[in-house]
Amino acid sequence: MSADRPSPPRGAGKAAAFIVATVAFMMVAIFVGRNIYHAETLEDQQAGHADPAERPKGPNDLQTPPQNR
Repeated sequence: MSADRPSPPRGAGKAAAFIVATVAFMMVAIFVGRNIYHAETLEDQQAGHADPAERPKGPNDLQTPPQNR
């Protein structure tokens, strides 16, 4: 570095490394969690189980969009 610009404090490098490690850990945790969720959902679909969000809500609900006349 040049003489007119002092080097950054040593704690700044450690803080930056900690932040990068934390963000990387969060990304890995989200990736693994979504893969586990997808595996469970796929297993349910292959077993023939219906998604609760797609099940009929009442006796007249046929899960069809309304027809425009």
